Amino acid sequence: KGFGVSAPTITTGTGVTNIGITNATLNGELTAGGGADIYVYYGTFDGGTTNNAWSYTNILGTLSQQVFAATNGGLTQGQLYYYRTYATNAAGYDWANAAVWFIPGIKFMKVDAAGANDGSSWANAYTTMTNALKYCPSGWEIWAAASTNTPGPAVGDTFTVTNNVIYGGF
Repeated sequence: KGFGVSAPTITTGTGVTNIGITNATLNGELTAGGGADIYVYYGTFDGGTTNNAWSYTNILGTLSQQVFAATNGGLTQGQLYYYRTYATNAAGYDWANAAVWFIPGIKFMKVDAAGANDGSSWANAYTTMTNALKYCPSGWEIWAAASTNTPGPAVGDTFTVTNNVIYGGF
């Protein structure tokens, strides 16, 4: 019998962070099992729980129970990506419960979004175009859900767009 080794349990942790125009940090956490070999699979479609169905793999090696991250560059701006974590040891294996999606270089704006108001997804979209333009990094696209947006109450109020592209009507 393995001494203190049990089947691993893994999650996608805090999800995707530090999303840039062509890069992102894919996070996870090994929550049980002692130690395990950790893999972060990602690609432009959800490969499910089949290792070779994923386009790319980050091999992080053997880790103890901990939070981990894999930073990936060379991503395509505006391309939908998915990722999922996987752990294996002598006692078994585990996949994170679900894949996480992300789109590099895109911020979202939706007036009735109820999430974090950080533009990271439709659920967490900025709720005003003013905030989307204020906080969206230079060179990023803003995808706006179908709505009416005004820069302010006065007739002469305007939006200022600097080095961003806005697409609307989603």
